[in-house]
Amino acid sequence: MTPTEFIVACLLVWFAAILSVVVYSWVRSVRSDTVLRGHRVTVHTKQPDDQTIHGVLVRETHDRFVLVDASYITDRGETPIPDRAVVFKASVSWLQEHGEPAGAAKGWAGLGHTVRRLVVE
Repeated sequence: MTPTEFIVACLLVWFAAILSVVVYSWVRSVRSDTVLRGHRVTVHTKQPDDQTIHGVLVRETHDRFVLVDASYITDRGETPIPDRAVVFKASVSWLQEHGEPAGAAKGWAGLGHTVRRLVVE
């Protein structure tokens, strides 16, 4: 193998490695394979935000949760969040699932409350 062929081979290996990392990062950012998708959940954020959000999980990526039909839970009751709530995982203290997937019963009502606590790292 000539020096030129060796350099070309090294560049091709380097390019393939970089391309693999880029593709892997992209796939991780767009996939949504959570088993909780469609479930009603409660998300509590870390200090200083310290907010509790209740809604239906419609998407989870490597860095965020997306909830619809969501509300902030405060000491004065619920405050609806228009459109969708995006919660970054880095700010999540804990996430709690509330039973069956939303819509499994009639509309959003009648959902079970078997609670499984998930700690987000």
